[in-house]
Amino acid sequence: MILYEFFCNNCQKEFEELVINSNDKVKCPFCGSKDVKRILSPVRAKGGSSTSSIAQASTCMPSGGFS
Repeated sequence: MILYEFFCNNCQKEFEELVINSNDKVKCPFCGSKDVKRILSPVRAKGGSSTSSIAQASTCMPSGGFS
């Protein structure tokens, strides 16, 4: 199951829904409308400070450059 975010075109509210199959029909929990669209969720990188960029927070490359 995947947790997706949706936007209801009828009542203009956002909500999350666990979806088993990407073809499943989702309806709004607020108004019951099936006129919903999946929205892209922001991706959050773990590690580093909250002010660092994703590239700076990456631990894939050693810090300090080449030796």
